[in-house]
Amino acid sequence: MKFLHIKILVTVLVWIILIKCGAEEPTFLKRKSEKKLSDNYYLYWNISNDTIYFEIMARTKGCVALGFPVNTDGSEADFIIGYVKESMVYLNDGFKLSGEEKQIPDVILGGSNDIIEFKGREWNNFTIIEFSRKLNTQDQFDYSIDPKKSNKVIWAIGDNDSINGEFIEFGTDEVVF
Repeated sequence: MKFLHIKILVTVLVWIILIKCGAEEPTFLKRKSEKKLSDNYYLYWNISNDTIYFEIMARTKGCVALGFPVNTDGSEADFIIGYVKESMVYLNDGFKLSGEEKQIPDVILGGSNDIIEFKGREWNNFTIIEFSRKLNTQDQFDYSIDPKKSNKVIWAIGDNDSINGEFIEFGTDEVVF
């Protein structure tokens, strides 16, 4: 029962955000699934055909990240990092190589930017980033998401607007998309 109340509260909060921002509901906001990854980080998603639509809602005025480890020790991972600065949204499709501290944009590594569409906003101490990509992009630097199995995710919250900043909160979890 408590979970249902929280789910309703979060849904109402998101609608209030949309109304306050004057935003129209994008097709990918019709989310079907969600997971609270921490008290400060919420992940929502919807799958349509071969495309997955994500929304990250995190309590920060800095950057947010969502990653998928590609090896068992997590030293290499596919990452999307984004932030909102002065109403502009910055989003990077990158990859963290083993031995590197920061992610490198896929395009620099010889891959491609596989973000199909994105938008974001800041509201009342939250950064909200929405984006979509193919489940399988065919890019060697992107994790192939299998909606029928458990996928390990890495999530992170930064306190500044930079794709190379320090993260103040992060963790891992398992998600079936």
